[in-house]
Amino acid sequence: MKMEELQDRLGYHFNSTPLLEEALHPAGTRPLQGNKRLALVGDSVLSTSLLDEWYGSENTIGTLNCEIANL
Repeated sequence: MKMEELQDRLGYHFNSTPLLEEALHPAGTRPLQGNKRLALVGDSVLSTSLLDEWYGSENTIGTLNCEIANL
């Protein structure tokens, strides 16, 4: 999902796209020492976005768990 699309779906546009991109990387997956607390927030935002999409679908909880695991 592209950053612009994600922001549209969230209904919020961030002032700093690079900071948003950093937040969306799972903690410990980037070579640079980033803000792990911010990465945790990013993980939660992604999970919430996937949950919102899943809730309105007919997919199983297993499908949702796979999508979250593949982040």
